[in-house]
Amino acid sequence: QVLRPTVKMIVYAHRGGVVPNLAKFPGTVDRTPIGARVERGDPICTVITREPTLEFSYRAAAETCIAIQRAVR
Repeated sequence: QVLRPTVKMIVYAHRGGVVPNLAKFPGTVDRTPIGARVERGDPICTVITREPTLEFSYRAAAETCIAIQRAVR
């Protein structure tokens, strides 16, 4: 069994808006329902990534978090 570094990040809203379809973002769990209204600081979902190195795993999680925050309208 090969161990691969895993990163878990919680995504919080940077601004108020409506939550998009979070299923289209890889590694999302604990998703807020589509169309729910969130305010700045509200949790949106959790992102979990598992990659060959800690650097890749962290980067993948961070990129997904940023994409989700940008998608909140």
